[in-house]
Amino acid sequence: MKDQEFESITCSQLVEQIAERQRRLSHKDIKLAVKLSFDYVSRALSLGDRVEIRGFGSFSLRFKKPKTMHNPLTKELIQIPGRNIPHFKPSHLVNKRLNKKLTNETIQAHNNTDETSVNF
Repeated sequence: MKDQEFESITCSQLVEQIAERQRRLSHKDIKLAVKLSFDYVSRALSLGDRVEIRGFGSFSLRFKKPKTMHNPLTKELIQIPGRNIPHFKPSHLVNKRLNKKLTNETIQAHNNTDETSVNF
C-alpha cells in the first residue's frame, strides 16, 4: 500500500502482501489463516464477545437505541428498531501511526521493532 493514500484492500491483496513478507508460508496457508481470523472475530462479535488484538485494537458491539423518525416523502412517523453495531477501537500504537506523518524510513524502522508488532 502507498503512503498517505486511502484505498481499500481486498482479502486476496492482503494475502498477497503477507506472502511477500512471509515467503516460507504458502498462499493457501496464509489465506486460511486470514479467513479463520476474520471468521473468529465475526463469530465472537455475534455472540456478544469483545475481541482484542494487542498492538492493533479491539472489536466490540455498541447498541444503537431504537428511535422514531419521519419518512421524508410521506411525513409519516416510522419506528427504527434498536440494533447492534460493530465498533473498532484502534490501539495506542495504531493511533500513533495514523496521526503522525511518518516517512518511509520511519515506517521501516518501526516495522523492524517489537513496539509496533501485533500480539496474538
